[in-house]
Amino acid sequence: MSLEGYETSAQAAERYGIDQSQVRRYCEAGRIPGAVKVANRWLIPRDAWPEQTGFGRPPEWTKKVSASS
Repeated sequence: MSLEGYETSAQAAERYGIDQSQVRRYCEAGRIPGAVKVANRWLIPRDAWPEQTGFGRPPEWTKKVSASS
């Protein structure tokens, strides 16, 4: 597996504007398409965005997803 095009959960958290633990929870729940766990780390495609649900206050990345659509 090539690591090109993937980022760590810490890098994704910074890009999404949320906490790293939240990114890991999204990965575990299958809400980030293409995320894979290698050993004890999650690798996330650089162009992936978490799937939105209707619960809670929307995080900052939802504005970015809406703007790019």
